[in-house]
Amino acid sequence: MIKRFRQGGITIIELMATLAVVGVMVAFGLTSFLENRARQQVTTALSGLDTVRDAAQKWAASERLTPDTGWIAQGQTVSLDLLGGIATLERAQHLDPASLTLTNTDSILTLSVVLKDVHSKINGQRIGLRGAIQGDSSIRWICVTQVPSSHYAFLPARCHNDLANANPNTVVIAE
Repeated sequence: MIKRFRQGGITIIELMATLAVVGVMVAFGLTSFLENRARQQVTTALSGLDTVRDAAQKWAASERLTPDTGWIAQGQTVSLDLLGGIATLERAQHLDPASLTLTNTDSILTLSVVLKDVHSKINGQRIGLRGAIQGDSSIRWICVTQVPSSHYAFLPARCHNDLANANPNTVVIAE
């Protein structure tokens, strides 16, 4: 008697179904990976501003600034030259050091930079920190941005509460 052996293996249909499932998983995974990477890059850029923020904090403490004086001490308005920190920004990633601006109005100081080499949806947008002198001479810092609200997912977690709880006019950087 002749024995017939059934050949083992998978059919072309099973192979195509498996590849389709793997393709969908890779597409979602890659998108998520790229968004997480962009969020990390924005966090890195914002931490570059922390050096300048710290210098502003120290300067404000040494000058004993109050909401009445604002960011002006002994007739001297706070400036980038006064704060330093530019050399640190030169080494910071994902921001353009030349784009650093310092806006000084009343008791509010805004430090901001332009994002670069991050996700295409937020490249060229400004992100920064805004410091407001409080009644007890402490400074409350919040995130500010030009990033559209539809792309807030790219911003670091430390900005989400600021952006969610603040008046929209206080967290947007004027162009």
